[in-house]
Amino acid sequence: MFPRHIWAKYLKAASESSEYEDHDYGHIKGDSTLRSAICDYVFRAKGIQCSPEQIVIVSGATEGFLLLAKSLSSKFHSIYIEDPTIDITRDIFQTMNYNLVPVEVDPSGMRVDVLSSIAPGHLVLLTPSHQFPTGTVLSIQRRHQIIGMLEEADSFAIEDDYDSEFRLRGIPVPPLQTLSPSRVIYVGTFSKTLSPSLRIGFMIVPPSLTDAVAEMKDKLNLHTPYIIQKALSQFMLDGYLERHIHTMKKMYKKRRNVMTEQLQHLFGADISILGDDAGMHLQIIFHSQPYALLPWNDTTSYGFRVEPVSNYRISSSSPLRSTDIVLGYGNLSSEEIEEGLRRLYLFASSCKTLA
Repeated sequence: MFPRHIWAKYLKAASESSEYEDHDYGHIKGDSTLRSAICDYVFRAKGIQCSPEQIVIVSGATEGFLLLAKSLSSKFHSIYIEDPTIDITRDIFQTMNYNLVPVEVDPSGMRVDVLSSIAPGHLVLLTPSHQFPTGTVLSIQRRHQIIGMLEEADSFAIEDDYDSEFRLRGIPVPPLQTLSPSRVIYVGTFSKTLSPSLRIGFMIVPPSLTDAVAEMKDKLNLHTPYIIQKALSQFMLDGYLERHIHTMKKMYKKRRNVMTEQLQHLFGADISILGDDAGMHLQIIFHSQPYALLPWNDTTSYGFRVEPVSNYRISSSSPLRSTDIVLGYGNLSSEEIEEGLRRLYLFASSCKTLA
């Protein structure tokens, strides 16, 4: 569904209109026009108020996390992190020698209520708008709790907002950043809204940290290709990003409905479907005892693949339910979803019979 023909025109125009200086490395924070366009967009779409000087363009959100881990390492050595969580961010901070402090996730998001305070030298990393893999949303009470603790500890939270554009029901969930722009580092990406191949993400950095982040980015020579930035800025200014998001929201809603309806048809009361109506994935739990030992890591002979939630656990003491699995539907047609779930049902039924 990527609007490749429209994108090609903008990429061609950006290349043909480029000047000599456009082929240099460019500003370390990124193209000024793109940063201004992002400021306007996040205000319209998410209610975030910031200046272009706070925006740092990165080659994907992953580079952003790496840059933050390196930039903040002189003051911070540990990080509170959701458990379970996506393995990419977990591995980045672990590789950068941060001590991971796992915090359990429940239906109201990260359990910040179990923390009496934020210890010295600790950051917080969370996905408040749509947690992965559970799909939960951080409650307003916990949002205020974490902001209060951050202010008291003179610390920062890193907000990974990877797919909040695709909220499929109800009103948008405001980012945590809107509650405390001075304490929350917001990390956004165009990988979900447009394409991972663009390798463009962005960070909204509190003014107290912008110089440190920019200096580290310059020191590491982490420049993002200028021509792609230029094409993207005009693409956004002409309204194509928001049009594409609107189109994809309808598509993802349709795919999610197909998946949930088919799951309920096949499994009925044997499962629960978890997660907010958003994004491109959902989580299911099998209730019946015979399903408890399903070997979800060994389904290739049935022609499908799913991720057990246990793959995303950090703490070995966390309650592990092998019956929890994550299903993605972002890059599947309705027909592929139905066929995939048919294979999943055959696999589960055969294992249940053997049990």
